Amino acid sequence: TAFMQAARLVRTSNPTFAFRWHPKVNDEVMRECFECIRHGLGYPSMRNDPILVANAMNCHGHSIEEARTWVHQACRSPCPTTKHGFQPI
Repeated sequence: TAFMQAARLVRTSNPTFAFRWHPKVNDEVMRECFECIRHGLGYPSMRNDPILVANAMNCHGHSIEEARTWVHQACRSPCPTTKHGFQPI
């Protein structure tokens, strides 16, 4: 939450922030994310972690270990940190 609070106070537009949502995310963290969006900062770019992990395994054949290492590539598609990576269908 400290990153989101600092970004909101400084009102920086670059670098941007990404957020990997999952069902166990703390409500306070979600509030901070929504506050940044509410203030018009354009971030964080939110991604649904369980869906993207499942997509990496089912559509692209990655192991669960590889699928869980995905990184957010700016406004592009998520990609695991392996040498092969993946692109969504």
